Amino acid sequence: MKFLGIDYGHKRIGLALSDPGAALAFPLEVVKTSPAAIGRIVDICKKDLVNGIVMGESRDFKGKENIIMKEARLFAELLKTATGLPLSFEPEIMSTIQAQRLQGRADAQKHTIDASAAAVILQSFLDRHKLGNGGEMDDDV
Repeated sequence: MKFLGIDYGHKRIGLALSDPGAALAFPLEVVKTSPAAIGRIVDICKKDLVNGIVMGESRDFKGKENIIMKEARLFAELLKTATGLPLSFEPEIMSTIQAQRLQGRADAQKHTIDASAAAVILQSFLDRHKLGNGGEMDDDV
């Protein structure tokens, strides 16, 4: 099984892919948040034979959804309709900061931070669900 991880943001969307065994997540690319993003993600899902999508669920430290989640949930619904794939949300807290620590803060790497954050989100999901061992994905949307 192969999964696509998404770190949704107002300006950019980070994307990551798992290996076919759903054990490891790897940064893929960053796309501009726009109507064209759905088409690009659909293309990736088809080309890479993706079986499911995992999006970061952004909450504040009190556990309440951040402002961006309303926009992210709408995007998730559109994406689920466009791909026909199950879509789950994975709790994320400071995934961008984790990605910066993993990748470093060099200016030359800033354009890839969102993809690395998507990999952090996806890896968290894979680790919790052990999908590589035959587990099943919940569909949150």
